[in-house]
Amino acid sequence: MFCMKINKITSSILFFILLGLVLFPSKSFTSWAYSFIVFDGNIYQISDEYVRNIDKEIGQVTKYSGRKI
Repeated sequence: MFCMKINKITSSILFFILLGLVLFPSKSFTSWAYSFIVFDGNIYQISDEYVRNIDKEIGQVTKYSGRKI
């Protein structure tokens, strides 16, 4: 009888852990809709578009983060 209570408690705990994983997935399952750079409060989308006319250079990428969030 004691063993049945332990088994029931273990099953309940496992159920709630699995339920939590389904309802609140980790941030590693999310991704951005597109690649972008934030510079001076402005968001620039990264694309393969070739630009010929440039008014002024705003800067350059000096380092990046390969960290997945």
